[in-house]
Amino acid sequence: MSEFVQMNLSLRKETANRIEALHKEPGWSKAHIVGLAVDALHELMRHHKEVADDQTEEDKAELYRRVAHELPVELGLNEVGLNRLKTGRPAVLVGGWTITSADDGELVGLRPSDGGFVMATISRGAIRAKASWTAEEAQEALAAEVTAN
Repeated sequence: MSEFVQMNLSLRKETANRIEALHKEPGWSKAHIVGLAVDALHELMRHHKEVADDQTEEDKAELYRRVAHELPVELGLNEVGLNRLKTGRPAVLVGGWTITSADDGELVGLRPSDGGFVMATISRGAIRAKASWTAEEAQEALAAEVTAN
């Protein structure tokens, strides 16, 4: 028989609402829902660790680990590629986004949109669009990065 431990947690309202919905519709207990979620995340992160460990280039492996930490579900549900930008930086390709680490270490993503690009930051399980660039602005930014390196 399993031992039980009482845990009191503060959750985001969105997470609490999802737990309530799962509790009502399938009729699962809240403890069962949390247990299933933790078990699923544990297995998903084990898979991501294996993918990272199989990489032959350490910088690509490290970037994959970071992106998996921030976006475990996105990487688990989508086709994922590992590549390099023209600047030599490693990049994770997922769901139409090209994700890399900026000079300051922040994870950022670019996605083509309406002839230009959308730039986003990646954190806490979400890709958050921050700015849109025309194709010319994106080329200028890339050219500036290439000359800076």
